[in-house]
Amino acid sequence: MCEQNFGYNEPYPLSEMTLFKFSVGGYFGTSQFILIDGKRKNKLIRYAETSGGMFVDLKHPKSDVNLNPDILLKEIPLSSEQWFDFIKALTTLEISCWKDKYYDNDICDGTQWNLKISFSDSNKISKCGSNEYPPYWNKFKKIMGKFIGESIC
Repeated sequence: MCEQNFGYNEPYPLSEMTLFKFSVGGYFGTSQFILIDGKRKNKLIRYAETSGGMFVDLKHPKSDVNLNPDILLKEIPLSSEQWFDFIKALTTLEISCWKDKYYDNDICDGTQWNLKISFSDSNKISKCGSNEYPPYWNKFKKIMGKFIGESIC
């Protein structure tokens, strides 16, 4: 356990999150993208799934880059209660205590992931990795899967 008091009393309270952005995947398999604009009154999760390392622009869902028929795009509305449950679930993961980078240098290709959380005061949490993962990674994937209705690779 880290020394920070993660949760609503920490320097980065997730209840003040203005942007949640997550991606996982690689060139040779499925890639998944999740974006939540925390500034929206009516919260929703934008989700995309691609193959072959294809890029998706979830900030601009009607972008030409997203027109490829091989891209699965979903928008999942979140009620206030679901938004609170999402924040509460993320709080249990101690994300602010994760190292900034997790890399297994013995594997050249594989799975890369990236997580960015922005806050109203311009602070950010930014974590990433390649074939190595932080504590609670499987729990993180289960939480994401629960809210998007898809298994996370």
